[in-house]
Amino acid sequence: MQFQRNSQHEDRRRRVLTEELLGTADSTNRSKKGRQSVAARRARQAVYGTPAFATTYPRVSDLIPQRLSVLALLLLAGITAIAGLEALYVWMGDLAAMTTDGRVAAMDLDGEGSLAAWFSSLLLGLAAAVAWFIYRVRRHRQDDYHGRYRIWAWTAFCLVVMSIDEAGSLHEGFKELMTAATGERLFGDGSLWWVMAYALVLGIIGLRLLMQLKANFVATLSAFAAAALYVVAVFTQLGLVWPDRGAQSVMLEEGCEMGGNLLLLFALTLFARHVIFEAEGRLTERSKRRKASAGVSDSAQADAKSDSRPARTTTKRKATDLDNQKQPDAAPATVASRKKRRKQAAAVAEPDEQDRRLDEAHDAGNRKLSKKERKALRRQKQRLREQGLQ
Repeated sequence: MQFQRNSQHEDRRRRVLTEELLGTADSTNRSKKGRQSVAARRARQAVYGTPAFATTYPRVSDLIPQRLSVLALLLLAGITAIAGLEALYVWMGDLAAMTTDGRVAAMDLDGEGSLAAWFSSLLLGLAAAVAWFIYRVRRHRQDDYHGRYRIWAWTAFCLVVMSIDEAGSLHEGFKELMTAATGERLFGDGSLWWVMAYALVLGIIGLRLLMQLKANFVATLSAFAAAALYVVAVFTQLGLVWPDRGAQSVMLEEGCEMGGNLLLLFALTLFARHVIFEAEGRLTERSKRRKASAGVSDSAQADAKSDSRPARTTTKRKATDLDNQKQPDAAPATVASRKKRRKQAAAVAEPDEQDRRLDEAHDAGNRKLSKKERKALRRQKQRLREQGLQ
């Protein structure tokens, strides 16, 4: 028994020693890692300086213009770029004579790999980035129980596909694929195939997107304008607007397409600005300030109206013939009130009159009192008794 007790005691001592050794090793490793992290941090500071400058990093939301004047200037710059590309297409005929193939591919609005295609692809790519930013912010909204913010992820995906299509002409490949699969070309060269596909996808997403954009009126108006320009571009592509006009049809189609892309980017940027203000609580402060300013202006207008009213004067006016005419009778309510006041005055004066008559009858001596005078006498005696008791 003593041997077993000693063995159990030795086992406990070995476990304690093992745990102490393991703990010492862990603390040593932690201290080594701590020294290494401190050394790495000092090395980074030696290259980039103090980490305090991390607070000056530009945020992603800083890339969204928040001043309307800046947005207006960017929109004007985009319109100027579109006008410049249209002008280059007009001058392409004069410059084509200097080339071997008789054309300048970079200036051709209808050609692939041109400046117009790059500009449209750039606009759609920027619009996709703005849509993804809106998705990243709106997903943190607490009252969006139905998850409507997911439409912005689908919008960003569709805009990326449209940007790739502008750069690589995916719609032309889709047109030829559907023509080979069905064996017929719809509406001329078969462009109706990709038009139907675009209309189906963009129609569904566009309707959901308008439900989100309705919070900002200018963004909604810009989205409608972009949709109208897209429709004009498609009709021109199908030959329904300005058919057989050559260069004019190309300029109208590509100009409307680039203008639609620009207005779409403008609408999404405006709504991104609205989302930033909403997330930071600046919309609530603005509404409160507007209400306060509206209340102050209303009170000021009321004061101004009261001050502008002419003061009533009590100057005497000359008598006219109308004053000599008989005034109409008073209202029934006024007549009734006058009668009531007269009865009250008579009731107050009645005891004095009765006292006077009783005094005259007493002075007469032998004259017999009438029934009315006897009642008055009894009432007078009763009043005298009441006064004596008081």
